[in-house]
Amino acid sequence: MVKPNIWEFIGQGAKMNGCDPAAYEQARVDVLNALPGKLTGYDCPICKNKGAVYVLREMEIVSRPCECLTVRQVNAMLEKSGVSEALKQKTLGNFIAKKGWQQTILEKANAFIEDDSALGFALLGQVGCGKTHICIGIVNALLAKGIPAMYMPYREEISVLKKTQLDESFGERMDWLKRVKYLYIDDLFKGKINDSDISLMFEIINDRYLNNRPILVSCEKNIDELREIDEAIASRIYEMCGKYRINIARDDMKNQRMKS
Repeated sequence: MVKPNIWEFIGQGAKMNGCDPAAYEQARVDVLNALPGKLTGYDCPICKNKGAVYVLREMEIVSRPCECLTVRQVNAMLEKSGVSEALKQKTLGNFIAKKGWQQTILEKANAFIEDDSALGFALLGQVGCGKTHICIGIVNALLAKGIPAMYMPYREEISVLKKTQLDESFGERMDWLKRVKYLYIDDLFKGKINDSDISLMFEIINDRYLNNRPILVSCEKNIDELREIDEAIASRIYEMCGKYRINIARDDMKNQRMKS
């Protein structure tokens, strides 16, 4: 809150200079805009880290949100997204698409980002062909647009969930996985799988399915192999991803990690 003596000082100056009421109120606005705020994480030259800018409207001082709030929101989402600094460098723009199949998945990824009605995107099949790069590129693009998205590395996350099922943090974590606008599940069902793994993943995917919350999935298994693990999960992925469900046929020549 501005101290009264500031306004008294402005009022005295206005009278001495013969300022009209509008000039006086504008001086008040200028003082408010010059005051520093307490927001952190981004140093805004416009609002001085207050998150609001004051303007004079019909002789009344009103505030409007500063444009820096979008930047702050994106930064906060990045912190909660689970995307590491290394993964933040993976974008659709730096995905190398020399072959026809690479161009296809890149085109699908760009189309998915612009399709507000899309409920899923899945890249299935061949190891090392850039599935994670493409999906992380989508996540980074969504975050850059101010859209909440979360990266879920399947093996690490499923291990944490099983270890914390009796903790208070379990409910909070599951709620976030279910409710974040976009959830990217990376390497779904990688490694050994048990009933607990299947049950947890069904709970997350089914909740998102029922509430029309989009998922992104990368998996080394194709849709038929996913059906063998759990038909309920596979059928939901199949339906949600629709035209953005891409199976990359297995071919060692597509494994980019094995190329120098």
